[in-house]
Amino acid sequence: MHAPRAQMDTKKRMVAATIRSVDVAILRSQISSGSVSDR
Repeated sequence: MHAPRAQMDTKKRMVAATIRSVDVAILRSQISSGSVSDR
């Protein structure tokens, strides 16, 4: 089963958004626990 190209792009975008939100959540938890490295 080959998904249409637009569907693939949408899936990639969703995955990227999910990864980004996870990164933000990790950053927030690090900030709240005060264990942020010097970035």
